[in-house]
Amino acid sequence: TAAAATASGLSVTLRPREGSGGAALAAAFPDGPGTVVIPGAAEPAPDLAELLGRRGWAVVPVKVYRTVRAASVEDVVAAAWPDGFDAYVATAPSNLAAARDLLGAPTPPLIALGSTTAAAAERDGLPVAAVAADASASGLAAALATLRKEAS
Repeated sequence: TAAAATASGLSVTLRPREGSGGAALAAAFPDGPGTVVIPGAAEPAPDLAELLGRRGWAVVPVKVYRTVRAASVEDVVAAAWPDGFDAYVATAPSNLAAARDLLGAPTPPLIALGSTTAAAAERDGLPVAAVAADASASGLAAALATLRKEAS
């Protein structure tokens, strides 16, 4: 997100020290008071707003997009699920919920892209094989490498 904001000409002044997701970003904030605008999903994960509120910030959520689930998955994916895949990367809680609804559980070994997605998987009773430390290609590669090492 920081790279995209910078590429768009915005100045990024606050970044999580470690990890990604709402909890990591909230931990990087100083204590309030103040008001912060959070543009995001129409059905956002509550962690960022809740954590900022506890730190004295007034949070103004702005709905800028809505996640629309697909009605079905390609037949080749449905036919191979779950045993035809070595891993399943869940990129967000909404992605995880949609895949669960369309494909069911169990899943192939689940890699969660960040702690927020990992927590959502665990709440849904889905075991998490590995968690990417941050939402980046290198974070995902490291989590996949961990899974590969455990499998061998």
